[in-house]
Amino acid sequence: MISFPALTETLTLELEQQQQALDIANQIPEQPGTLAIYLQCLALLVFEDWLAKREPSLQVERAANVLVNSELSQAIAKVINPVCHLQVGDFKICLIPSFGFSDPFVTLPEAIVTIPEFTAHFYVVIAIDDDLGIAGIKGVNRYDQLVTDISNIAIGYDQNYELPLSRFTMSGDDLLLDLQCLSPEEIPLPEIPQADPNYVSDVLEILNQRAINVGQWLYNQIDDLAQELSWQLLPAPSPQLRFHRTPAQELAEIITIIDIEIPAAAVRSYRDFQLAGIPLRLYAVTWQLPQSEPEGDWSILLILGASPGNTPPWGIKLRITDYTMVLEQQELSTNDDYLFTQFVGANHEKFLATITTADETAQTSMLFEFKGSRE
Repeated sequence: MISFPALTETLTLELEQQQQALDIANQIPEQPGTLAIYLQCLALLVFEDWLAKREPSLQVERAANVLVNSELSQAIAKVINPVCHLQVGDFKICLIPSFGFSDPFVTLPEAIVTIPEFTAHFYVVIAIDDDLGIAGIKGVNRYDQLVTDISNIAIGYDQNYELPLSRFTMSGDDLLLDLQCLSPEEIPLPEIPQADPNYVSDVLEILNQRAINVGQWLYNQIDDLAQELSWQLLPAPSPQLRFHRTPAQELAEIITIIDIEIPAAAVRSYRDFQLAGIPLRLYAVTWQLPQSEPEGDWSILLILGASPGNTPPWGIKLRITDYTMVLEQQELSTNDDYLFTQFVGANHEKFLATITTADETAQTSMLFEFKGSRE
């Protein structure tokens, strides 16, 4: 081992480790994300080597990660820089690769502390300097302490926290002691929801997709993504009758039928599109909640049906997913003309709406978030 200032301890990178990590990274066909996967592989190999030398009785279980041969794990690895789904004994471990030693901050993706599937008991920051051929454990933090640490830090627009390295106060020795003396129950993790075949793929969509900022609608603005998807803002409902029924009038009638109370400040929008040749219309109504509201900061109502003049798309499905679980799934029956759902979120919280044909051969999804300012 090599002594290195300000680090718990450092390890020499072996040429065999670097080649193994390079071989795995080269299996990825797309160039974006290749360097990240190379660093992840090196971090994993370094941590395994360190653990074997320091405490041979402990081993890293890769079964839940399978970074080498799982297409899903590789997809996750390209959007989440840390190495998740590792286990030492009964403890879950997350490795956070850091390029070099000088950065006083740790980039912490929101997903690894928010999505139950990705949370861990311990988060280990591993610095890697490929040119110098060394790696080091820069610090360790527990899940419960990490949640407290980020509670007063604003999340960036890339859905990452920039956390001072000084918050990772545990050393490698502390980690070894806890792995042998604590029980996992002493660091409770969020409960993983019951298995849903769509959950993981939906989370990947949330991590990869651009989100429509419905908060801008409050200022009569539509962001670039909403414009690309042909969303149209609607005027407030008017009692004035017209020869041709407008989308605003149709929406007002639907809201009356489904009997949902909409505040006067709510903003209305709609989008016409086709899915596998089926003409559809999706309405979205959103509003900001009072600061005294304990459930969240904003609410959105989605209404899905056929575009005007077309038969209701019976059998079509609507699914809503957030970071933690599939919140709702609906299917349009022959007794109804519309599907509708309402949900509440905090600022910057994202919801994925997925629409699937009756035979499940085609689907489309769109991601909604609320940033309540002129951003």
